Amino acid sequence: MPLSPSGLDIEPGRLVAGVDIGGTKAEAVLIDHRGCEVARSRVATTTGATGVVASVLAAIADAHANVRAASARSPICAVGIGVPGAVDVATGTVARAVNLAVAGLPLARLVGGALSCPVIVDNDVNLAAFGLARSLQPPVGSLAFLNLGTGMGAGIVLGGAIVRGTHGAAGEIGHLCFDPSGPRCGCGMNGCLELYASGSGLLRASGGMTASEVFERARRDEATASEIVERFAAALAEAIRMLAQTYDPDVIALGGGVFASLDVFMPRVRAILAQWADASDFVRSLGIGDRVAVVDGARGVAATGAALWAADVPAGTRVAAQPGHEKSTGTMPMRFGSR
Repeated sequence: MPLSPSGLDIEPGRLVAGVDIGGTKAEAVLIDHRGCEVARSRVATTTGATGVVASVLAAIADAHANVRAASARSPICAVGIGVPGAVDVATGTVARAVNLAVAGLPLARLVGGALSCPVIVDNDVNLAAFGLARSLQPPVGSLAFLNLGTGMGAGIVLGGAIVRGTHGAAGEIGHLCFDPSGPRCGCGMNGCLELYASGSGLLRASGGMTASEVFERARRDEATASEIVERFAAALAEAIRMLAQTYDPDVIALGGGVFASLDVFMPRVRAILAQWADASDFVRSLGIGDRVAVVDGARGVAATGAALWAADVPAGTRVAAQPGHEKSTGTMPMRFGSR
């Protein structure tokens, strides 16, 4: 079915590709001028500059080969790419992506040169938020996607557009304070939310256990694990409330690997939100709990968002990613956590 096709700048007979490249896999999706998905593919990622470019191209080629009817294998007119790291959106350059082992990679220029079409690049969490906002039925104009992986970060969509902020720091909610007396964070501050509600936070608090191990022990009511999960739930609830009160989105979507164990902590998160609503007429009026939804991580929303975002950009203004263009804004968004 069409994914909110209004505003898509795709000529009939052309396709737009979206790619979500992670440390282990690259997923590509192709959409047509109606916004309909026509093919999807997943290939293994090869890290390093040469490997990342090759992985993106391989995922797109594989998806193109998977188009059901040979007659529908139309040329690709634009590409959007989501990357787990800091991106200069104006130039399509990956400033730093630790899991991909790249820094200063002109990904848009290299992929665009290989495919002879415009390419735009953004952070994968931003594009997941965009994909979710457009893929929900009915689509929503505003959405916050809170991603809990190694770190904590959010992608924000308001008025149908991705919000990045003046310095690219919109959504860096993981580095807001949860406990001023807490341990020092990698960003230089103390007690950040990310230190409590993230995979790395659970690893630190447990002395080396993975998130799944902590949650499994909490299921067995082991005291230490239960205490860690209580702090995790409290920090997650605080992050949700902060997103609700700062951006006031229609939907607050939650995603990331830790949600495979949501039965352990989400009841407590919802109980905390309910307690705040009972204690405050203002918080109750916001209906925060009603706006929270956990997203199935297997849906490939970042790849979908990348394609929809590339399709949304008018063809005549995709200048930053055109092969050979190196426009720069003079700013480079800095990401301290792993979004």
